[in-house]
Amino acid sequence: MRRETIDTNVSAASARGGRGFPALTPLRLVLFNLGLALGYLALAQVGLALAAVGKEVSPIWLPIGLAGAALFVLGPRLAPGVLLGAYVANLLNGYSLAEALGISLGDTLSPLLGALIMRRLVVEPRELIHTVRGIWAMTLAGYGGALVSASAGVAVLRISGAMPASTVGAAWLTWWLGDALGVLIVAPVVLTWWYRETLVHSRAQALELAMVAGCILAVGAYVLAGAAPLSPEQVLYAYMVVPFMVWLGLRFPTQTVAVVNLALTALFIRLILAGYGTQIASGFKPRMEFVHGFLAITAFSALMLAAAVGERRKAQAVLRESEARFRTLTALSSDWYWEQDRDFRLTRIDGHGAGRVGALNALVLGHVPWEVAHFAAEREFWVAQRARQEAHLPFQDCMLPWRDKDGAKHYARLAGEPIVDARGTFAGYRGVGKDVTAEIAAWQAVQVSERRLRTLIDAMPDPVVMKDEAEHWIVCNDAALRVAGLEGAEWRGHTDAELMREAGRDVVRALPWATCGEQRWRDAENCCHCERQHVGPDGVGRVYELVCNALIDVAGRPAGRITLCRDITRLKAAEQAQQRQIDEIRHLNDDLESRVSQRTAALEAANRELEAFSYSVSHDLRSPLRALDGFSQVLEEDYRAQLGPDGADYLRRIRKASQRMGDLIDDLLDLSRISRSQVKRAPIDLAALARQMFDELQDAEPQRRIACEIAPNLAVQADPGLVRVLLDNLLRNAWKFTRETPDARIEIGRAERDGKSMFFVRDNGVGFDMDHAGRLFSPFNRLHAVERFEGSGIGLAIVQRIAQLHGGNVLAESAPERGATFYFTLE
Repeated sequence: MRRETIDTNVSAASARGGRGFPALTPLRLVLFNLGLALGYLALAQVGLALAAVGKEVSPIWLPIGLAGAALFVLGPRLAPGVLLGAYVANLLNGYSLAEALGISLGDTLSPLLGALIMRRLVVEPRELIHTVRGIWAMTLAGYGGALVSASAGVAVLRISGAMPASTVGAAWLTWWLGDALGVLIVAPVVLTWWYRETLVHSRAQALELAMVAGCILAVGAYVLAGAAPLSPEQVLYAYMVVPFMVWLGLRFPTQTVAVVNLALTALFIRLILAGYGTQIASGFKPRMEFVHGFLAITAFSALMLAAAVGERRKAQAVLRESEARFRTLTALSSDWYWEQDRDFRLTRIDGHGAGRVGALNALVLGHVPWEVAHFAAEREFWVAQRARQEAHLPFQDCMLPWRDKDGAKHYARLAGEPIVDARGTFAGYRGVGKDVTAEIAAWQAVQVSERRLRTLIDAMPDPVVMKDEAEHWIVCNDAALRVAGLEGAEWRGHTDAELMREAGRDVVRALPWATCGEQRWRDAENCCHCERQHVGPDGVGRVYELVCNALIDVAGRPAGRITLCRDITRLKAAEQAQQRQIDEIRHLNDDLESRVSQRTAALEAANRELEAFSYSVSHDLRSPLRALDGFSQVLEEDYRAQLGPDGADYLRRIRKASQRMGDLIDDLLDLSRISRSQVKRAPIDLAALARQMFDELQDAEPQRRIACEIAPNLAVQADPGLVRVLLDNLLRNAWKFTRETPDARIEIGRAERDGKSMFFVRDNGVGFDMDHAGRLFSPFNRLHAVERFEGSGIGLAIVQRIAQLHGGNVLAESAPERGATFYFTLE
C-alpha cells in the first residue's frame, strides 16, 4: 500500500475520533509485519554495534522508538512484527530462548502500551510531534511503556540467574531510562520520515542548522571526551549544550530538532560505551544513567520548545489569515470602516473606498460627527442617530447625507455596533460605511423615468393595461379607464372580473381585452396580435386591435403582460372601402387580361398569316426572278453578237437587278425569322468565334492582308446561332468597308462605356458621318452607294434585332475616313 493512501486513511480515522486505523488487506498486513521485524532487527544491530559490550546493558532501546511509532500509526496489528524482530534481536544479543522470549514480550508490550497512550491523548496522528500536547503524550507514553519493558527484562534475567540481585536496581533504572529515551529520540525521527516532513526550507536555514548542530555535537564531545577529569561541579559543563538546543527549538520545527537529538544521543552513547566520560562518575552504569537523564531532559525541552513555537506560529498564521479574511470581507461589503471612542469622537476612518470621506479626516477625526460642519447640516438625521448612539444601541442601514469640501451632496449607508471592554464597560463604536451616492442618484433617475413613463402612458390616446402574473392590474392609463367605464374607481391590484363584478357588468362585454389569449402570453415573449369587436359602455360598437406582450423578469420568465388596445374602427372602414376598390380593380384587370389574351391570340394568328404570306411571297417572287435571270443569261450567251454592246450591257444590268432583288428577299426573310426567334442561352467564347469567322473571310479572299486583333476571354451567356449571325454581319461590314484602306485593321474586344461593359468591333475603314447614324439600323438604309460597296442595307438591322432579343443594345461611333466602332451588349 502506498504511504499516501495510508496517510489518508489515518486522517479519515482520526477525524472520526482518533481511535481508528487504516484498513489493510491480509497480504499487505503480512508484508508490513515482516518489514517492521526487519527494521527492528536492523536498529537492534546498530545498537549492538554501538554498545559492543555484550549483554551487560541491553541495546534494544533504539528499535523501541521504531516500534512505538509504527504501532501508533498502523495499530496493534503490527505487534507480531515487533515481537518477531525483538525475539531475533535478543537471540543475537546472546540470550537464551526463554530469556529472549520473556524480554521480547516486554519489548512488545512496551511500545504497544505507549502507542495506545498516544492514541488516547492525541486526535490527529500527524500532529503528535508538532504540538505541546503531542510531546507530552509521547513523553508519557515513552516512560509509561518503558516501565513494562524494563520490569519484564529485569524479572526474566533475575529469574534465570543471569543478573545478580545487587545490580537489579541499577539495571532496571538504566533499562527504563534507555527504552523511554528510545521513544523520545527515535519515534519523532520515524514519524518525520513517514510523513515526509521537510527539515529545512532554504539554503540559509540549512547553513544555520549545520552550524547549530555542529556546536551541539562539539559541546557534547568536549564534555564526554575531555582528557582531564572533571569535578562534580564541572559536570554542569554538559549543560553548555542547552543554549544551542534552545536556539534549535526556537528556530527550527520539531522534526529538525528530533533529528539533531538522535545525532547527539548516538554520539553520547557511543562515547560512553567507548569508555569516555570517566570524569562524570565512576562506573559504566552511573555514566549511562547520567547520559540518559541528560539527553531526556534536553530532548524533551528542545522538542517542547519547538512545538510551542510551532503552535504559536501556526496560531499567528491563523490569526493573520483570519484578519486578512475579515479585512477582505469588510472591504467587499463596505467602502470604509470607522471607530469612535466612549465620547463618540471619531478616531478612525479607513478602507479602500474611504475616498471622499477620507479626504475629510483632518476635519472629522477627533470630533463628534454631529458637531462637524459637513455633517451637522442634516439635523433631522443626527437627532435620531445621536439618541440611538447615546443609548448604546446597534444600528443598520442608516442613510447619512453629507457634503464634501466642494459643497456636493453625497449619501453614505452606515452600520455600527457598540464596543464593550473586558469589564463590560462601553468603550465606543465601530462600524462600516458605504458610499451610496451613485445608488441614490440611480434611484432618483428611476423615479424620474417612472414619472415620465407614467406621463407618456397617460398621454397616449390608446388604452394601455399592465398586469402581473396573477392578472391583477398594476398600471393603466386614462384611456383604458374610459373604455372600461372605470373613471374614479379603485383599480390597482384587482382583476378584470373583480372590477366588472363591482360595477355590475359582464367582463367580456365591458372589456375588449378580456378574451385576448390569457394562456399564450405565458408561453412566449410576444403573446399575440388580434382584433376584437366590442360594444362599449356608450353602446357604440367598435373594432379594437390588441397587442399583448409578456413582461419578463430577471430570470427570463414571464411575470405579467402589457396590453395595448387601439381603436381601428375607422381604419377597418377604410380597409373595407379599399378592399372594394381592389376588388373592382381586380375585376377590371381580369377583363383586361381577357382582352389581352384575345389580342395576343389575334396577333399570333396574324403572325402566322404573315409568315405564310412571307413564305408565299418569297416563293412566288423567286420563280419569275429565276426565270428573268435565266433567260437573260441565255440571251447574253447565245445572242451577244446580235444584241451589240448596248444590248449586252442592258442584259447585265437586268441580271444584276434580278440577283439583287433575290438578295433583298433573302435578307427580308432572315430579318423576319430572327424577329420571331426564341433565345436559348449557353456559354460562348466570342474571341474563339470571331477568330474562326475571320479565318473564313481570309480564306475567301486570300489576296487581302488585314490585321486582326481579338482580345482574350470574351465569355458571354447568349444564343450561339444568333450571336454567330450578329458577329458575321459586323465582321463582314468591317471587312467590306476596309477594302479601300491600305493598312486595314479590325479589332474585337471589350470596353467600358457609360459605366457599362460592352463588346465592340472596330475598323479603320471609310467610316461615316454621325449625323446620319440614326438611319444605320433601319432596313434598306445605306450611307454608301451600292456601286462602291455592295449590300442590301439589312445587316445592321439584323444586328440590332439580335441584341434586343438578348436584352441588350447596339451603339455606333464613326467619322468619315476614320473607321467605325460598333458597341453591343447581350444582357
